[in-house]
Amino acid sequence: MKKTEKTEFLSRKSIGYISALSGCEIKDFEYWINDYIIFVAWAWTWKPTVHKAKIRYTRAWDPYFLYNGYTLKLSDSIRM
Repeated sequence: MKKTEKTEFLSRKSIGYISALSGCEIKDFEYWINDYIIFVAWAWTWKPTVHKAKIRYTRAWDPYFLYNGYTLKLSDSIRM
């Protein structure tokens, strides 16, 4: 992602929230052959960072994504 895209996603309204990593705000989804999630980690700290991760699925079709070794399930998120 370019720097201008990252600043755009920081100012965009959040879709959902996961209470891990000092606030993980979900900003957007990209649907294509591979599904991606764009999220802001450390959202409620002094330096939030924008990331893009591939959405994976469990055998029970529960979607999740990985960030720095943490498994974050979308079923644990709160819709905003």
